Amino acid sequence: MKHIAVMTTVLLLLCHIALAEQIPSVDHFSPGLSLFISEAKEGKIGSSGTLDITEFAHARDMDVLSGILKMLRWEIFCDNSGNQSRTDLVLWLQEKELFSASVCDGEDHLFVETEGKTWQIDREDFYAALLPDPFSALLKQQDGLGHDNGDTLNKDTADSSQDNHLGKEDTLEYGALLAHASPLERFEMKNVERLLMKGADLPWIGQLQPCTVQETYSDDGQRLTKLDLEGNLVTASGNWKISGFIRRPGGKKPKDTAEIHLVKDEKNNLTLTLSAVYTPEVKRKDREGTVTRNVRIRLDGQRAGYGISAVYSCKATNTWKVEQEDLKERIAVSETVSWQDKTPGRRYMHLNEGKATVRHILTLSTRSDENKGFHDVMSLSLEMDGGTMLAGGADFQLWIPDMLRQMELSECEKIDAKEWKAMLDGTVQKIARALYQAMDPALREKVRKGLPN
Repeated sequence: MKHIAVMTTVLLLLCHIALAEQIPSVDHFSPGLSLFISEAKEGKIGSSGTLDITEFAHARDMDVLSGILKMLRWEIFCDNSGNQSRTDLVLWLQEKELFSASVCDGEDHLFVETEGKTWQIDREDFYAALLPDPFSALLKQQDGLGHDNGDTLNKDTADSSQDNHLGKEDTLEYGALLAHASPLERFEMKNVERLLMKGADLPWIGQLQPCTVQETYSDDGQRLTKLDLEGNLVTASGNWKISGFIRRPGGKKPKDTAEIHLVKDEKNNLTLTLSAVYTPEVKRKDREGTVTRNVRIRLDGQRAGYGISAVYSCKATNTWKVEQEDLKERIAVSETVSWQDKTPGRRYMHLNEGKATVRHILTLSTRSDENKGFHDVMSLSLEMDGGTMLAGGADFQLWIPDMLRQMELSECEKIDAKEWKAMLDGTVQKIARALYQAMDPALREKVRKGLPN
C-alpha cells in the first residue's frame, strides 16, 4: 500500500511538471497553436466555415451578397502527406451539398475530379479560366500547389550553392522571424543568427545574401541577447545594403527590439524598427492566467525620392485555464496596418493611404499531446483614401483530418482551356439557380428588380 501511495505521488508530480511545461508563458504564447502547427506540417489540414461581406468598394446595397453568403458553408481538405498533393472543396447550401470537386497536382498539369469524372488539364489553362489575367499570371509564377514555374527574381545574381540556400520550411521560418507578427512564440536568437548567416530566398522580394553577424551575450555568458548585422539584399530594383541590430533580453516582462536599415542610394532608403513587449499574469500557479503580447513594427523612408511609411501593431492576449489534463485557451488578437505613400500616381489609384484592421477570437482545447484544432471568429475592415473598401468576417474551424483517399488517375479525359471554361460556366449557372431558389422572397425580389440607380 505504501508503494502504491509513493507511485501515485510521483505520477501526480510528473503530471504537474508536464502541465507546467505546456502552459502559456512569455517564451511560449500558445502551446495549443504551436502543437496544431507542428501537426499541420505533416501536410494535412481541414477547414469549414462561413463568410460574410457587409461592405465592398462603395457598393450601396450589400443585402443580396450578404444573404447569399449566409446560406453557404465551405469545407476544404488539403493533403500533401502522401504520394499525391490533393485539395478537396465542398460547398454546402443550407446543409445540402451544392458542389464538390477535388484537385490533384501533376507534373505540368492538374487532375480535376467532379461529378464522378476525372479530367486532366494544363496548369496554365486551369488558372486562366478561374482568375483574371493579373492574378493568373501571378499564380503561374508561384502557384499554391508547391510548384515554381517562373524564374526566380534576379536568378543570375543569386548564389547557386546549396549550402547558402534554405529549404521551403526555413524560408517560411525566416519570414515569420523577420515580420515577428505571429503571436506564437518569441524568436530564438540562435535560429535568427543561423538564418542571417546562411541567407534566404524571400518570395516576392529578392534574395538575402549571407550576413556578417556580431554576437553579444548576457553577463553570465549563457544567453545570446543581441545580434549586430551587416549584409545585402538583392532585388529586381538593385542591391540594398543592410545594417542594424536585433535584441532579445531576459526577464519576466521582456521587451524585444530591432532596428534594421536598408539603403540602396540617397533616394531609396528604409528603416525598419520593431518592439515587442510580453506581459504574463498568473491567477493560480500553473492552473490559470493570461499572457499578453504587444508588437509594433514601423517602416519609414523613401523610394525613388518620395516618402513612404507603414505601421503594423498587434495585441494578442491568451486567457488560459487548466482543468485536469485539459489546457483551454481563448486568444484575442487585434491587428492593424496603416500606410502612407507619397509616390506620384498613388492617390489616383487610391493607394496613397489606407488602414486595415483584423480581429480574431480563437478558442482551442488541448488534452495531453492531442490537439482538436481551433475555432476562429474573424472580422476584417479595409479603409483606403478615406473610404471603407471592404468589411466583413468569417466564422470557421481548422483541424487535422484523416488522410484523403487517393484519386484514380489511370482513366481520365484530357480537356483544353475552352472545354474547362465551358464546364466552369455550367457549374456557375447550376449554383446560381440553386441559390435563387433558396433565397427568401425579399432577397429574390431585390435580385429581380436589380440594383438601385
